[in-house]
Amino acid sequence: MTGLLVALLGLLFFGTISSAEASQYCNFEAGKDEPAANDLCMAVSTYQNQSNNEHDLHVTIQVYRRQHSALGWTSIGIGNGMAHALTFIIYGDPKSSSGLTLSVRRAFGHWEPELFDEAVNKGRIRVQQLESTWNSTSGSVAQLSFICYSCDTGLDPDLDPLVSTTTDSQPWIWAKNDGQRLSDYSRGASLEMHSHKNGYGIFYVDMKHNLAPASEAQSVPVVHPAIKSIGASETKNTTTVAESVTPWQLSYTAKVSFHGFFMSLAFLLLLPAGVFAILSGSLKAFQHHWKVQVAGIACISVGMILGFLLRGFRMNTTHQWLGLATVVAVGTQAALGVSHHLRFLQIRRRTWMSHIHIHLGRGVLVSGYCSVFTGLVLHRAGIFQFVVTGAIVVSEVGWILVTILRARKGPEDSAGQKDTYQLLKEEVE
Repeated sequence: MTGLLVALLGLLFFGTISSAEASQYCNFEAGKDEPAANDLCMAVSTYQNQSNNEHDLHVTIQVYRRQHSALGWTSIGIGNGMAHALTFIIYGDPKSSSGLTLSVRRAFGHWEPELFDEAVNKGRIRVQQLESTWNSTSGSVAQLSFICYSCDTGLDPDLDPLVSTTTDSQPWIWAKNDGQRLSDYSRGASLEMHSHKNGYGIFYVDMKHNLAPASEAQSVPVVHPAIKSIGASETKNTTTVAESVTPWQLSYTAKVSFHGFFMSLAFLLLLPAGVFAILSGSLKAFQHHWKVQVAGIACISVGMILGFLLRGFRMNTTHQWLGLATVVAVGTQAALGVSHHLRFLQIRRRTWMSHIHIHLGRGVLVSGYCSVFTGLVLHRAGIFQFVVTGAIVVSEVGWILVTILRARKGPEDSAGQKDTYQLLKEEVE
């Protein structure tokens, strides 16, 4: 049973290592730690279209607004410069119910780009908006995802050949305007020029890095705001992520997978196994309990280190705060467990530390389960991962509840199992 559970956890959290990793680029004004108005993060994955053998780009963009401002616009584009680039422009009012606008445009020089809709491109390159949301934080974060179908065709003579899936240095551009008050949010709205100071730039994406294998299911790429770049660079032809990873280093996807595996191994297997051991009624219950718990704490420590390597000390998600609180609770739980046992050996009975140790342990299990689920949500896991994790949790909680209820019938239940503390007394004596 234990081997099967470990295998399931490996399948859940290591399956992503062999899949393509989305390339990502974030631009925070002048390298500041916190985003300024209309700063952006983008992530892109490339999939081969099985119907025409061309390639589709799946893109997610996050735009940051200070104090829920509706001013300005933000854009990314594919090309060496503004002229002949295919540009994706985002704008909208976070206080409005109209949502976000994605305007696809092209320019023939350094002036306002023109709409590039299906009537213009005659359906050769099609852009489909998937989802758009405003998330309120200290300001607002706009997130929009879209697919650019056949973006590698280069069929339009007025556009640069858009995408090469064999290059490690695909040029992209970005631009923003911080101050324009738009009169409307239609796709053809008139746009003022980008800001001159920290208002535009170029970056390069390793398209080989984010090219998904044909067998991989298509999905929306996830933006990780604490990461400056993944498979991307601000200079051309520099060593890319895929080339710079030495044998002892881990890619971002591998770190995420290892973090999820070790934390899930602790919260879904080892810590519950420690509870099972102490409730088992075995003469070796205590020895099994503390050994398994130590192994669980070791896994949590490794997972925590990987978590900090992923995000640093920037705490901006529910998963991070819940995980940190759970780790602190585990440390407190371990200290209470040691103190409780040393005291128990002296007086041969439970103390207040014993009761806190027991109740805090139950809380740690619950918060650990919640941490795993919020991690799956943050990672945008598939339904299979949620179903398997849910089945494990339900099974474990059910077994623990049944065991506790049976133990409350007395020191010896209908199966002849003795209370663990009674057994511990006999063993000490």
